Amino acid sequence: MAVYAGKDNQTIVKADRPKELLRNSILTPSLAASILNAKYVNGLPLYRIS
Repeated sequence: MAVYAGKDNQTIVKADRPKELLRNSILTPSLAASILNAKYVNGLPLYRIS
C-alpha cells in the first residue's frame, strides 16, 4: 500500500495498489499494453522492444 503526505503535510493518504497482472513482477496494465501494441500493431520483434 502506498502512503502519501497530504497537501497541508498534516494528513496521510493511503492509496490502494493496483491489481497485479503477474504476481511479484513489475508488469503493469500500461506496460503490457505498450508491449502488445509494439509487437502486434507496429510489427516490432520482441528483441527490438527491449
